[in-house]
Amino acid sequence: MKNQTSKKLYKYWNDVRADRVAPKRLEMDPSSIAPILRNVFILERRDPTSYHFRLAGTRLCAYLGGELRDRSFTTLWRKRDHEALISLLYSITENAWGGTVLFTGYARENRAAPMEMLMLPLMRQNGALDRIVGTMAPLANPYWLGMWPLLRLEIGKTEIIYPDGQ
Repeated sequence: MKNQTSKKLYKYWNDVRADRVAPKRLEMDPSSIAPILRNVFILERRDPTSYHFRLAGTRLCAYLGGELRDRSFTTLWRKRDHEALISLLYSITENAWGGTVLFTGYARENRAAPMEMLMLPLMRQNGALDRIVGTMAPLANPYWLGMWPLLRLEIGKTEIIYPDGQ
């Protein structure tokens, strides 16, 4: 993890989960991550290949051009990245692994913003891992980011984070 936003969410998530594979989603207190909340999102797994936004912070909505609630997560990405994304999302919800994605977001006039995304599993009360909490944040802050929406996202690199933090 390179971004401070990712590091803060990971530390909080890891503290809340303690010795379990993931924290329960109701244990996550938004006020505990208030400084990064505008960059936080929660995805819901509807089936093994379908993940939709349950909520998204205001900064993410600004980056991506509007409200994200109920929108399919994979539609943000170029088609050829869908398989890698679905595989990563599946690993998070099936194996309780975390994942990071280094990607580039492109706005009009081919303006590029290098970004990092962190995704971590959340448990329901019954133990099902069907939610993912995550962050998206730029690695640099171009002046135009948030003024002009990102029109396409392209994966550069994905990594798995195993329960021991490696």
